[in-house]
Amino acid sequence: MLYFNYILYIHDFNWFLSRSFKSIIYSLVFEVVLIHLFYLFLKQKTKYFLYFYLVFAVLDFIFEGFLLLNYHTLINPLLIQVLLDTNLRESYEFLITFIGLKDLLNILGILIAVFLVLKFLKNPKQAYPKIGKIFIIFYFIVIIILSVDFINKFFIKNDSFGALERLNENALLRILNKTYEFFGNDSLYGKYKSYIKNYENITQDYKGKVLLKEKIPYVVLIIGESTGRNHMSLYGYELDTNPRLKKLEKEGNLIKFDDVISPFAHTAASLLRVLTFASNEDEVWEDKLDLVDLFNLAGYKSIFISNQEKASLPSSITSAIASRANKSIFANSITNDDKTIVSKYDEVLLPFAKENLNNYDFFIFHLLGTHANYKYRYPKDFEKFSAKDINISSLNTKQKQLVAEYDNAVLYNDFVVNEVFNLFKDKNSVIIYLSDHSESLYEDKGFLGHFKPSRFTAEIPFLIIVSDTFKQNHKELYEKIIKAKSKAFMSDDLIHALCTLGGGL
Repeated sequence: MLYFNYILYIHDFNWFLSRSFKSIIYSLVFEVVLIHLFYLFLKQKTKYFLYFYLVFAVLDFIFEGFLLLNYHTLINPLLIQVLLDTNLRESYEFLITFIGLKDLLNILGILIAVFLVLKFLKNPKQAYPKIGKIFIIFYFIVIIILSVDFINKFFIKNDSFGALERLNENALLRILNKTYEFFGNDSLYGKYKSYIKNYENITQDYKGKVLLKEKIPYVVLIIGESTGRNHMSLYGYELDTNPRLKKLEKEGNLIKFDDVISPFAHTAASLLRVLTFASNEDEVWEDKLDLVDLFNLAGYKSIFISNQEKASLPSSITSAIASRANKSIFANSITNDDKTIVSKYDEVLLPFAKENLNNYDFFIFHLLGTHANYKYRYPKDFEKFSAKDINISSLNTKQKQLVAEYDNAVLYNDFVVNEVFNLFKDKNSVIIYLSDHSESLYEDKGFLGHFKPSRFTAEIPFLIIVSDTFKQNHKELYEKIIKAKSKAFMSDDLIHALCTLGGGL
């Protein structure tokens, strides 16, 4: 676990130390508990489990270490799908392509190290008499700390997912859990597959019923992440976080809507309504047509391009909707849902769009936006603001720095949205940008993050950006957009707005 955390978090040494300590402690405790359980039932035969576990640990170290170095992920349901879809010839070709002499030498070194450890530490208790007592004391202290942490998360913070997620610190339990997520009908991946089948059935019911008055040559939807309008200079924020978007507004290409809120303060619940005909009031959403299928039925060719993970608790529904597009691209196709380790910035999506401009006319971009950890959302070139720029007396220096990092992420988001516009500015195009929800940067009684409903987690940017050609060819629709910019709006009604913007569906 120490090596895995080194690969993932060495760029942030404090985070590396924190994660490493927790990972090693939890993994150690789970391993000791597993050995005790086996000993209760198997007694002396427990040694066979230890032999198995040793072989498993070495193989897992090699395999997941390779995944982290090359793909920034551990084993997850999507990777299991990839492995099952791969035949022996493809596996052989992959090995000779990606595993060289250096990798083989590293593997050999690991095996030698394991052999030496086993050779010189066959009976550590006999070699070091005090180690047994020290370990027992340490073990019980750790058990107490772990139990308190679990109770705090599960019962006090009501974070059952976070509490159970601790099990994933142990490699064996993590792989068993991810295998269940893939094969179980009620699991994360099982639900993802059921969502896809559900949308297929709904679409069949709407065939021949969706009519289009006038097709807009290019309709583009950009879905942001955790971006609040209260930190956008386009909406009056004191730091200049939107120089490009303000320029587009001045030139008449951008219309900002100043009274838009999201239906929920977290991604899954929000996008479930944003991307379907389900509204905030609907308890049942399974029978609602989704946005991608709506445009497909109207005659558009759709492409969904995402910098988010493909399958996790927050993204499984969105990914199912993405799969309904004529083409879907995930920049992080097999990564897990730890956004801290995703190394690709949102601009990675631009080349995918550019190479598909002539083949599709309904584009959906799903950004990582300004999701925490904020400083991982932008490259060094956008490190413009620091703690000294944050003029909030109630915050300490560390908190001010975190706000500054969020503002840098907003500045980078300004760049990405503008670059998307540059792809379509010479075409007859309309671009809609909004965020799934907003973020509280200590404004809500010191609260940081989202999930907690408040005006600070609800107030989102909503922008419509049009090309000059669109303004000339669709003057009446352009005037409608301008007249509506100050009307109150909740983003769960986005699909209705897109019916108009898409040419009258």
